[in-house]
Amino acid sequence: RNIKCVTRSNKIQGIQEVALKILWTLRAVKKEKRSNLILVYLPSQEGEDQIQIETDMWRKWLNSELPKRGILYIDLYDEILKLSPEDVKPLYLGDPYGHYSEEGNRFAAQEIYKRLLSYKLLGWPYMEKVLSIDETSKLLRN
Repeated sequence: RNIKCVTRSNKIQGIQEVALKILWTLRAVKKEKRSNLILVYLPSQEGEDQIQIETDMWRKWLNSELPKRGILYIDLYDEILKLSPEDVKPLYLGDPYGHYSEEGNRFAAQEIYKRLLSYKLLGWPYMEKVLSIDETSKLLRN
């Protein structure tokens, strides 16, 4: 009788493999349409420490894996950390799900816009440019 031991590490690795396949497929679709896939991490309000540990693990993994696959990744966590608690509170609606308020959506949009400008991905001729994996990796290293 074969008993398969499923550990937390095995589950996470399986989830990561599925996520990469999905993202790779989305990248292929976007490339076919002459556009770039950009994944954005929008942090929710700080909560339980365990949730933060889980989130940090996934953020670090995305940051290391996506550039290798030509997928742009914008993580707004550090931008939120730069703000004072008084400035962070109005960014959220205050619901248990961490939804953004109008001000929070404005903040996120401005930060994403700045990042896209820094990547030179806005305006002609950049909107027509589909990045290669090497170009994506180079952008995210800077």
